[in-house]
Amino acid sequence: PAALGITKTHSGNFVAGATGTYTVTVSNTGGSSTSGLVTVTDTAPAGMTVTGMSGAGWTCVVPSCTRSDSLANGASYPNVTVIVAVASNATTPLINAASASGGNSATANTTDSTVIVQPAALAITKTHSGNFVAGSSGSYTITVSNTGGSSTSGLVTVTDTAPAGMTVTAMSGTGWTCVVPSCTRSDPLANGASYPAITVNVSVDSNAATPLVNAAAAS
Repeated sequence: PAALGITKTHSGNFVAGATGTYTVTVSNTGGSSTSGLVTVTDTAPAGMTVTGMSGAGWTCVVPSCTRSDSLANGASYPNVTVIVAVASNATTPLINAASASGGNSATANTTDSTVIVQPAALAITKTHSGNFVAGSSGSYTITVSNTGGSSTSGLVTVTDTAPAGMTVTAMSGTGWTCVVPSCTRSDPLANGASYPAITVNVSVDSNAATPLVNAAAAS
């Protein structure tokens, strides 16, 4: 008889508070074609919610997809894509299960264990050397790092906010695009890594008070 088989795969780790994707493949490992309705059901664990399912030729209503066309022995149906949302407080690993039933076959089951990591977390430090002289110039060094559990994605912006009595005159750093008072870049920053430092040049008013507190933010 027909014998349904099912596999489920994913790529990389999933990030807490974000989304992830599984690929489910149903095959026929038996000696004859399937007949009748075939149903694929995805069962998400606590901390994960199925938000979408789709696949060519499949009719999907979360958490299941169905089709009735016969599947020849040795063949596979088009893949089913399963989109999930991961809770921000999800534990790790999470085990997502799927089953394929019907088609005049015994039910086939599979699971996929998925590592859940914490999101990226930007950190920023600012340093300088010695005292600054009123009526002269000085420089700061800003370093942005990622202390989270996964890489950053998208635009990262560093903004320097000078206090009264001080003016930012220039900003620069390898790989950064800078227009005072900000620098930006879009390349991912791996967890535990840091971007090349940014140098911030400032001019100090001749009547500047002391101390002056210069602020910076990474977003």
